[in-house]
Amino acid sequence: MMKEFETSLLREKFTIRDLGAPQNKPLIALSNRMAFTFHFNRAERPPETLVVRAHNMHLCIRATARLLAIAEQFGPLIPRSTHINWQELWDVLVNDYEYAYNPMRWLAIYHEGKVVYAHGNRHPFLDMVEKFQVGNEGTYEDGVTTAEDAFRKSGKDVKIDYEGHVALVVNMEPASIRLGHILRGSDRKTTFNVSIAPGAKSVLNFSRCLSVSAAFLEGIQLTFFIGSAQEKIRQGIIRRQSKEEKQLRDAQQRLGRLISEITQLEEDYKLRYRPEKPDFAHLIVDAEDLTRKILTPGEQ
Repeated sequence: MMKEFETSLLREKFTIRDLGAPQNKPLIALSNRMAFTFHFNRAERPPETLVVRAHNMHLCIRATARLLAIAEQFGPLIPRSTHINWQELWDVLVNDYEYAYNPMRWLAIYHEGKVVYAHGNRHPFLDMVEKFQVGNEGTYEDGVTTAEDAFRKSGKDVKIDYEGHVALVVNMEPASIRLGHILRGSDRKTTFNVSIAPGAKSVLNFSRCLSVSAAFLEGIQLTFFIGSAQEKIRQGIIRRQSKEEKQLRDAQQRLGRLISEITQLEEDYKLRYRPEKPDFAHLIVDAEDLTRKILTPGEQ
């Protein structure tokens, strides 16, 4: 087992404007990014730094957790990268609901600015950003300036605006794990921390504990869709037996599986929430209320 593991999830938006053609619509590159270093217990195994980018937060976290599990079991990934069954890894990461309802799903894994594995369609600018991070001794945002300079040298005068928000902070040690979640929505900011300690008969599994953050964040995302869809059914906007109603049923089933994953972790380990554990049922009611106000603006 590793001595420690630290990372954070960054939600990013790059807006690329062509100053030579201001009438053109800006290009938008969106990503969720986790950069981390594996520190192995054995001295002959040097640290290994990787970056995971993905279309959504929970896919990014699950990919990182899966790589962590592989590294803990087998050691450094890069020397064995050509022997890893990446398609099998992708199939494990993407659940049935994601396959059915998220055609935009994508994933990219980088090492030293180069793509180790990729699936789906990501914005090519993201690869450029990772390339410029290699050897960058400044801040991560300095890579944006480097990208502007590269465009300029190629004859393109562009302005790149960058927005980045931390959505998850991860600190793991064998005796304790701390997961800090910071979500910014259209109407509120949700912040909650999870502290995890070993159970009476179990040691902490880093990968499994990290995956619980994916379960929480995916669950919170699903509650908004479920609440909104339920209110639209009440108002007759979504019809019975429609594709939208089927997606609602599938979303409810997916949320149930996520709740079971969280509950099982709570049975195996000691979890403490601050300020409180997200209440999925309450979040669904909130989404119903918000949807009702949007559909009937005069209602208070």
